[in-house]
Amino acid sequence: MKSILYFVIFTCLALIHCTENNLPKYNALDRLRVLALVAQTPEVNPSANVTIIPIVSDIHETSTLNYSALACLDLGISYGAEPTCEGQASTVVLGNGPITTLNSNHIFTGQADSVMFNIPDQATLLDLRSPAQQHNGVAYIFEYVLKNSRGEEVRAIKRITVSHPSKTSKNANPIINDLLMDGVSAPNTLPLDSTRSTHLSFTGSPKEIYTRMNNSGELISETEELITTWFITDGKMKSQRTLDLEPNEYQVPSQAPIGRPSYLIGITRDGRGGTGFVIKCFGVCI
Repeated sequence: MKSILYFVIFTCLALIHCTENNLPKYNALDRLRVLALVAQTPEVNPSANVTIIPIVSDIHETSTLNYSALACLDLGISYGAEPTCEGQASTVVLGNGPITTLNSNHIFTGQADSVMFNIPDQATLLDLRSPAQQHNGVAYIFEYVLKNSRGEEVRAIKRITVSHPSKTSKNANPIINDLLMDGVSAPNTLPLDSTRSTHLSFTGSPKEIYTRMNNSGELISETEELITTWFITDGKMKSQRTLDLEPNEYQVPSQAPIGRPSYLIGITRDGRGGTGFVIKCFGVCI
């Protein structure tokens, strides 16, 4: 009996080890990806106009990427509802078609076509909500579906925070000025066979201080925490993610890729829906 138990344990551990080794790295740009859906702005009043900038990548695409976009009321995604707008009565079809901003010269990596839409009115989203919900905001859902010519597709959702117009200090995106290597702006060509300290520079203080209302109506002051995810096509990053203004280390490959540019992309999120991004292309990217 013990020998059977030991065999089962050994087999499970071996499977876990193999699975971990075979898993693709999250920050490697080696497949169809939606890296971020950036809302301008991430927190709005009811009836506002919102623009979404998708940041996408598929370095193996050769002809075209296509998208479709939907919007809908949040039926409780954070409580286990299926994260999709498909099949919902409130769904609005926002658009679909080929992405025109990217091509093979960009290896289909960067900013895709922006999508604009309107937030429902106050009566629909807020009037029946508690004071705390009206102040903190409720989510309106944007869904983005990205497809390549190989028949693959990926989906991503973005929660737009909608708060009462009386809340005048709303969340804003952290604004990234530049991507720095060893304290200076990253060059346009890969600094091959080297390890570079890499960090982002921001406009102003990127960590906002904001208020959250509890169920008793008390306003509590809190400070954002920034998390930056580093995406690369080549080389290695010491950390896939860094906190706040922490630097990272980029191990640059010894040889440049043949026939394509190389990318290093930083996506910074503030934990409240705000997103900043910087896209650094090494090589010819036009």
